[in-house]
Formats: sequence, C-alpha cells, structure tokens
Amino acid sequence: MTSSLGVMYLLQGIGSIIGAPIVGAICVAVGSFDIGFYIAGAIFVAGSLCSFVAQAIHRRKKLLMENENNPMH
Repeated sequence: MTSSLGVMYLLQGIGSIIGAPIVGAICVAVGSFDIGFYIAGAIFVAGSLCSFVAQAIHRRKKLLMENENNPMH
C-alpha cells in the first residue's frame, strides 16, 4: 500500500512540474488559458473513467473467482 502511494505521489509531482510549462506554452501559442483548462479537464475525466473501468474489471474478476471456488452456484 505504501509503495503504491509513493508511486501515486511521484506521478502527481511529475504532472505538477510538467503541466505548468505545457499550459504556459499553449497559452502563448493560442493567447488564452481556456484551452489549457479544457485539456486538464479532459485528462481528469479520462483518468476518472479509467479508474471506474479498472474497478469494474476487478469486481468482475473477483466475482468470477468466487463462482469458480463455490461449485454450489
């Protein structure tokens, strides 16, 4: 658990370090911060969807394993 928490914080830190210059470059190219916020929002939504899909897959696998181990059903 602590190892996965460390990896999560590492990736969050990398995103924090890289995100600001990327949005700044987009702002300079486009002239507005709007596109940067839309991209950040899209990445957030995509990450949330990936999390929900991973949770659904995990629950399905767990259910299938329980059904294999219980021959009565």
